[in-house]
Amino acid sequence: MAGLVDTTSADTANIAMDLMDVDEVFVYFIPKLTSSTGHRADSWSLDKPALTGKFTLSHYETSNILHISLLEPSGSLFARCPINLNGTPPKLLDTVVETVLDSSRYFVLLCVDDATKREVRVGIGFRDRTHASDLKGHLQDYVRSIERQNKAKELKAPPPANLTEIEKGVEGIKVGEGQKKEEVVEEDEDWGDFEGA
Repeated sequence: MAGLVDTTSADTANIAMDLMDVDEVFVYFIPKLTSSTGHRADSWSLDKPALTGKFTLSHYETSNILHISLLEPSGSLFARCPINLNGTPPKLLDTVVETVLDSSRYFVLLCVDDATKREVRVGIGFRDRTHASDLKGHLQDYVRSIERQNKAKELKAPPPANLTEIEKGVEGIKVGEGQKKEEVVEEDEDWGDFEGA
């Protein structure tokens, strides 16, 4: 069966670490979404998957991107779903990997052709509910890692203008001539009592 992606432009510079490797996954060509509430697996003809193949979830460390790869039984790539929540513009997880309304074992993936960048949504399902739980756990870990990364960037950035002015004012306070450090300490203690009141 011809795959959905051209593998000639796959990123080989990044080092990938496999997080999941499942020997059986069901892949479905799904109808267009007609309801704003979400996808339902019972509309996919679950007994007639387009492909019964293999599933891998990999983390590319350099770019901090996850890739879900759907493989044919031969091992050749059928479709790939890149998950990049730190891109420009950033994407939300549920725009790339969606859970369905009627089952915990089925998902909708936004797959991308590496060469043409054409996007297509496909459905996947696991026979074992444990694999679905593992996938959700890895995705949640990835989201938390992105949140920590973004928080670290914020801490490195300059403080907001209003805080900067306050800090400037604090730095400009000098001990007056003839005023002893002991007196300053006593004033600080008075303020501490006031705050505790």
